[in-house]
Amino acid sequence: MFFDLDNFHTPSSPLPKEKSSRSNFLLENISEFYSWYMFWDSRLEDRSLIYEKISRMLRIITISNQGGHFLTWLEEEKIAEAFDVLKDNLYQSNIKVQELPFFLGAIIDKSIEKNAKARLVDEITRVEYTYLIRTPSPIEEGVSKKIREEMEFIITQISPKLPDIHAAAVAKNLNLLLKKQVSLEELPEKLRLCYKNWL
Repeated sequence: MFFDLDNFHTPSSPLPKEKSSRSNFLLENISEFYSWYMFWDSRLEDRSLIYEKISRMLRIITISNQGGHFLTWLEEEKIAEAFDVLKDNLYQSNIKVQELPFFLGAIIDKSIEKNAKARLVDEITRVEYTYLIRTPSPIEEGVSKKIREEMEFIITQISPKLPDIHAAAVAKNLNLLLKKQVSLEELPEKLRLCYKNWL
C-alpha cells in the first residue's frame, strides 16, 4: 500500500515564524535532497515513505527555527552533513535505494537521541501521520479539528522555557500512545492525558 501523493500533506506548524539563516539553509538543503531524489528515482511506492521520513526531519528543524530554539548549531551541522553523505553514497551506489528509508530513519534517531524537544516534535508528527495522514478512510471534520487542536497545543508549548524533563515525559507518553490502538474519537482525550501535568 502506498499514499496518493496528490493528496499527501505535510504536517502543519502553528508557531509564529522567526528568521534563522542557518536553519533556513538547512531546510533548503534537505528540500533539495528530496527534489534530487524525486528526479533520480521515480518509483511512487518508495517516494511516499521517503517523503514521510524527510518531512519528519523538516518539521523538527522548522519548529526549532520558529521559536523552539532546541537545535544547536552543531546539531544542525551534523544533520546537514548526514544528508550530504547520504546523497553522495546514493549517487555512487554505495547504498541501495531500498535502504534509503532506513538511513533517513537513522538520521532522525540520531537527531532526537539526546534532544528531548526534538523527540517531542517527532513523536507528535508520527501521531499526525498515523491518525490523520495515513488513515485510509475520510475523517469527520469535527473529530479532525479536535485532534489537530490538541497536537497544535503541544507544539506551541515547545520553547526554551519548557524543561527538557517535561518534553521527554510527553514524548514518552506519545510513544506509548502510538503502540496502542486508539479510536479517532478517543484520541483528543488521550492526547490531553499525554501532556497533563507536564505542559
